[in-house]
Amino acid sequence: MTSLWTKYALALLAAVACLSNLAVSQDAEPGGMTPEQMAEGMKKWQEAPTPGKYHERMAKRIGKYSTETTIWGMGPAPMKSKGEAEIRWLLEGRWLLTESRYEMMGMAGRGFAIQGYDNFKKKYVAMWVDSMSTAMLTMSGNASRDGRIESMWGLMDEPMTGEVGKHVKYVTRVIHDDKFIFEIHDLAIGGDKTKVVEIVYTRKPA
Repeated sequence: MTSLWTKYALALLAAVACLSNLAVSQDAEPGGMTPEQMAEGMKKWQEAPTPGKYHERMAKRIGKYSTETTIWGMGPAPMKSKGEAEIRWLLEGRWLLTESRYEMMGMAGRGFAIQGYDNFKKKYVAMWVDSMSTAMLTMSGNASRDGRIESMWGLMDEPMTGEVGKHVKYVTRVIHDDKFIFEIHDLAIGGDKTKVVEIVYTRKPA
């Protein structure tokens, strides 16, 4: 049986809770936020869509490039092909668009990548679609402190093996302002030979 003191304590806690809720509701803005919380929330909201240093880093890649692609695992020897790419703003200062044209197994291909930096998540985010697939690849991750290595992760399906949602790592290595290398790593392989695709981007003369 509940003691008299226990009943009294429960009643006191309930009264305190009601008074606290009443005090908050009197000071709160619509939605249950106090003016201070609303001001802090608006500050964060304004920071989230404002381009910063990570977007400035991406801007350095704008230009036209020659590309050389190497693919491992499609035969006894690496498969190589050449192409070209143009990187430009899709939305000024926020989203980069990369348009690529290339050949693969004797067929002409065309692909588009969109990349940005999500200030709220504090991550690079990107997606890829091309003329040789009906799948959309998405990825996110971070960069080294100097910004020269970006590492992103995503999921990829493999129709040849029936694998769905295999984990893949995407690495971009900045050699210098006019050259960078993009890699795809199949993490299911394990060990130190997970790289299955490498694309070398070399800036064309202006």
